[in-house]
Amino acid sequence: MIGAHRGGDLLTPTGCTTRHTIVRSVEDAVWDNFVAQHPNGNIFQTRQMYDVYCQTKNFEPVVLFAIREDSGEVKGLLNSVVVRAISGPLGRLSGRAIIHGGPLVVAGLEADLLPLLLRAHDQLVGKKVVYSETWNLGPVHDALFAANGYTHHGHLNFVADLRRNEEELWKSLDRRVRRRVVRAAEAGVTVAEVHAEEGLAQFYAMVHSTHVRSRVPLADPSLFEAAFRNLEPAGLAVFFTAQLRGDVIAARALLMCHGRIHAWYSGFTQDGQSVCPNELLLWHAMRWGALNGYSTFDFGGAGRPGIQYGPRDFKKKFGGRMVNFGRDVKVYSPAIHWISDRGFSVYRSLFYRDEATGHALKVTVEGTTS
Repeated sequence: MIGAHRGGDLLTPTGCTTRHTIVRSVEDAVWDNFVAQHPNGNIFQTRQMYDVYCQTKNFEPVVLFAIREDSGEVKGLLNSVVVRAISGPLGRLSGRAIIHGGPLVVAGLEADLLPLLLRAHDQLVGKKVVYSETWNLGPVHDALFAANGYTHHGHLNFVADLRRNEEELWKSLDRRVRRRVVRAAEAGVTVAEVHAEEGLAQFYAMVHSTHVRSRVPLADPSLFEAAFRNLEPAGLAVFFTAQLRGDVIAARALLMCHGRIHAWYSGFTQDGQSVCPNELLLWHAMRWGALNGYSTFDFGGAGRPGIQYGPRDFKKKFGGRMVNFGRDVKVYSPAIHWISDRGFSVYRSLFYRDEATGHALKVTVEGTTS
């Protein structure tokens, strides 16, 4: 069992059936086996990702298991993370709970177990955050979410099939992307895998500077340190940098699990864009995934339908299929949500306005997957 950071107490949400109980802890091997055997198992519902969240500043993971009472078998899992922009008494104003790639429930039990898991989750986080949000990796039971107070919103993504040879994968790229990849190689841009803390610091510098330019908050460095410490040695994460004459000019991190690669965080310098490191890095990531036997490349999101979004225009040129699995949101306090939205706008205007001066800015809140 993973230590004391997972509670062992039972939860009895309203409407709990006599056949299943919600608990907050199971043996490590049981958790691992459930995710491994579930057809929608993914990195974000693993105990390894839970441990990463535990070791990240301003992150608080919450895990729930639906257990069949007569056999003790796990039949459902919800792994979420409470993210706060600030600590202390005002933390709730900046807090949200993200359920990424979950809940996972055994087929045929969704109508019974999804409500149990969601209600138990509401009990635990409802007074800590402004809202909860699912980041869906596939089709979900919208009616069940709606019945439990969630509202569905469209959110796009691209998914590419890596089960092709290199020539087919290369030809799936937009012609302009292929030209830019060739231009990067001819300019001498190389890609290296990060294996040391020095390289991780360079990676974070790239990602941080990009988020500042985009006026989008970024997680504390402890998130990436924990991922590098826990996931990279286990083959669940890889960090790449693009270099030109020894200088890092772009970076990208990937998460991997169950044959699927997730584009996680990326960044670049403005000065290096003339030699196209972003195109080279993303092509390298897809090629690397195909060569290492992964079946799917998930581009990590492409924004809301009908709203212009630059990263979507970039990602759509890499041969993926556009999907819209959306996100489901439950707001616990509309008044606090209204205050939080406007407070965040002020926060961005105050703490991101100095980019033009080159002043260093410390960013300590979680960045969205694009």
